[in-house]
Parts: sequence; structure tokens; C-alpha cells
Amino acid sequence: MYSRDISKKVLAGRMTRSRQGKFCGGQPPLGLMRDPEDKGHLIRDPETAPVIRKIYDMALDGWGCMRIAKQLMDDKVPITRVKSNTECDVNYYSWGSARISHILRNPFYKSAHLVCRTHQKGIRSNTYDIIPREDWEIIEDCHEAIISPEEWEQVQEIIDRRPTIMKGNSCPFYNLFHGIIYCATCGKSMQVRYEKVGRTGKNRFTGEQREPIDKAYYICQTYNRLGKNACTSHKIEARDLYNLVLKDIQELAKTALKDADAFYQRLSSRMSAGIFWMPPRHRRNVNDWKAGIVKLMRCS
Repeated sequence: MYSRDISKKVLAGRMTRSRQGKFCGGQPPLGLMRDPEDKGHLIRDPETAPVIRKIYDMALDGWGCMRIAKQLMDDKVPITRVKSNTECDVNYYSWGSARISHILRNPFYKSAHLVCRTHQKGIRSNTYDIIPREDWEIIEDCHEAIISPEEWEQVQEIIDRRPTIMKGNSCPFYNLFHGIIYCATCGKSMQVRYEKVGRTGKNRFTGEQREPIDKAYYICQTYNRLGKNACTSHKIEARDLYNLVLKDIQELAKTALKDADAFYQRLSSRMSAGIFWMPPRHRRNVNDWKAGIVKLMRCS
């Protein structure tokens, strides 16, 4: 009960400071930095502010988010202030349309302060509700602006006039391998794509009616967004992947039924050897967890 009261008081204090126009977050938005004399006040970052200015200039010229992202990728503009230790160097320059859209919608760049974007459901809950953009609590004139309020509003009008690309999920293919297939080169997940036009409803060789899985394929999302200079396609048909996985499962099931003890020993040795492949970011998480366990064991 005491810790719950402390948490409520800390949250109330942060909300009060935020409503006063003080920045209470962690990393400031790209293009801004904390004032050395007042940590709750933001000032322009001389190194990254021109990048934000360039993004808004291209948006005012009618460029879309994906076109802006590809231009920044070609210009080798970093997405962070500090280069991270990534196996694929393209991750340092991998601008995406979602990140560009987030920058163009961010009111911080017009000298305004956004109180909060999300609402935590409970004191000890790790789930958050996203506050709709029309319900944002914005306080004007809190710090130095990179973009004038008039230009910011003009960009919002340009974005709002654009039609939505897709409403809902019109793909009838159920992705069985969502979140478990990764590119071996860049470590990003493989995305499923569904061809509506290129493949007819009937196979011209066998005459059989095509199922939704026969019109789907997997492709590296880095290649899909940034092209051949970033990564290779690694394209694989959904039907081929399904058949390969099913064949392996059937063979392993036969082996387990034939000699359960040998199968269990083989599986245990492979798990202990750690030869199962995992994405680089998952590898880093495992290493951090192991280091944390070692620290806890030393403390105890």
C-alpha cells in the first residue's frame, strides 16, 4: 500500500511538471536537446535540427513519407545521435515511413509541449492505452521552435488530405509464421505479401483452384522498404515454407515415436549447445538477462 501511494504521488508530480511545459521524458525528440541549465527545458540541437528542417521542407513540397525516408537513406543521414553496435550497417540509416510520419505529427517541433501520448492502465501494469491525437493535451510556446506553427499546420493539412492506403486487413491468408521468421542477413522479420492481381484463381499447369496460401510469399522487410542496397530479398513462397516445416515436423514426430529417449537427448544437446538461431536483438536481450542473473547471484 505504501509503494502504491508513492507511485501515485510520483505520477502526479510528473503530470504537474508536464502541464507546466517541462519535459519529463527520457530521450528528447530528434532535433532537440535538454538545456544544460534547466533539464526540463528543451533547446535546439545544432547537429540534428537541420535534419528535421529538411524533413519538413520535403513534406511541404508534397513528398510522401516513404519517399522522404528513401532520400534520407540515400543521403546517409543517421536516425540516432549515437551509432549503435549493429551487425548490418544499414540499420544506422534505416529511415521508415512510420518514423517520418511520427516526426511530421510531433507538435514539439513547433515549440509546443505534449503532456502525454499514452495512459497507463494501472500502477503495476505494463499495458498502456494510446491517447487519440484529437485528445492530446498540448501546451503552446514552451521552448524554441524548429518549424513555425503555420508550417506545421500546413503539413498536417497535407497529410490529412491524403487517402488511406488500405482500410482493414483485406488479405485472406492467415500468417502461421508471424514473428518467428527472420532475415539471416539483417535480422529483421520477414513480412508476408499477398498478390491479388498477379496470380489468377486457378493454376494454369494443374488446373487446380488456388488457395490463399498459394498467392502469398515472404520477403525481407528491410529489402521491401529500402531496396537492394540495404539487403537481399530472401523471397520464399508461403506454400513452400509451409511444406518444408510440415515435412520437418513429420520426420521429427516419427523419430520421437521410434525412440523417444534418443530424441530427447538429441534435443537437449542442441538446446544446451545453443545452436538455435535467433535474431541479433534477441541475442542481445539474452546476454543482458544472463548478466543480470549473474549480478543477482553475486548480491545474494
